[in-house]
Amino acid sequence: MKELTDNKSLIIGASSQLSRYMSPNIVRVSARNIPNFVWENVWENVYILFAEQRTSFSKMEYYKSDFYDVNYALTKQIFEKISCQNFVFLSTTELWNQCSGSISIETPFNFSQNYYTDSKLKITNYLLSEGDKVKIFYPFNFNSKFRKDTFLYKKIYESILNKKKISVGNLDFSRE
Repeated sequence: MKELTDNKSLIIGASSQLSRYMSPNIVRVSARNIPNFVWENVWENVYILFAEQRTSFSKMEYYKSDFYDVNYALTKQIFEKISCQNFVFLSTTELWNQCSGSISIETPFNFSQNYYTDSKLKITNYLLSEGDKVKIFYPFNFNSKFRKDTFLYKKIYESILNKKKISVGNLDFSRE
């Protein structure tokens, strides 16, 4: 068995942007290859920070199974198999992407349907029905130095640093 930290917390999604801002004492694993010690322990907190979020593919039927296999099936499988006191899941404000103005947790979901949003809604609804052990957070998009090259923030940042022209593609300012 792997030696654990005192807090016995686990992040599944080791390479996620948000993971890099959390305590370095938290155990981290990739969702792509979960080692056996994860299943052999009882965790205080399990943070689900992985997702299939290549939203540029979210309307392409070829990628449909990627979204459902990761965002719904894998998350559900982990939830049902892991032993923990708190299961912390990040849903998404994409579920409110057609709302304007402020939103709250009571605001009904109102989103442009695609495989990403549908898969996130499906797992969110499943986890909402699973009791107090589940904590769901709805993070807003944020930027950091850990963004990948495909994100607008990273493109603009690199353009400034390297003094080169870039193409940003279609911008939907009302979404942000």
